Amino acid sequence: MAARLEGGRGGGNDITDIANDGDDLVLAFERAGRGGNPSETVMTLTLDGAMINVTMSVGGGQFSLNGTGKKQ
Repeated sequence: MAARLEGGRGGGNDITDIANDGDDLVLAFERAGRGGNPSETVMTLTLDGAMINVTMSVGGGQFSLNGTGKKQ
């Protein structure tokens, strides 16, 4: 299984570390951080009816972001 995440700082990222954790889909990858240094990112996707919840941990857990999306 493979995926690609487009947009954001540093352009697109190929994601090849994809795993299931119960009902969650976990994507792990590196992206360019400040100064171009690679930063580990873990994105967890959870379906909730028609919504998808996202938690993104950056820099080995130094900070995290949360969001939701809905298929249009």
